[in-house]
Amino acid sequence: MNIAVNVLDCLHGHAATGVVVRLARADGKDWLDVAVGRTDENGRVTVWKPEFIIQRGVYRAELNLDAYFTALGISPFIPTAIVSFRVLDPVAAYNIFLSVTPVFCAASISA
Repeated sequence: MNIAVNVLDCLHGHAATGVVVRLARADGKDWLDVAVGRTDENGRVTVWKPEFIIQRGVYRAELNLDAYFTALGISPFIPTAIVSFRVLDPVAAYNIFLSVTPVFCAASISA
């Protein structure tokens, strides 16, 4: 898969393991769910289910920070982080990096 999501838990200073990420593609005014992944022990989602073929278009990755931080005993101010990005070249590698805390998140995207 050519889309990877990387999540760093800045509160604890390590990779955010077990964050559920939903991937969707814009279809006119609607969003079509494409796949779901979960960050591994390195904070990365590289395996998506179901597998899919990347197409040109606008995508969004929606991270469930509520479940992640609640499991750590924290009620986060930011329960969901959504990052939108455009795929221009379906064979390029897209990496989305997020640094998260219960009250702040920052994202960068590289293609």
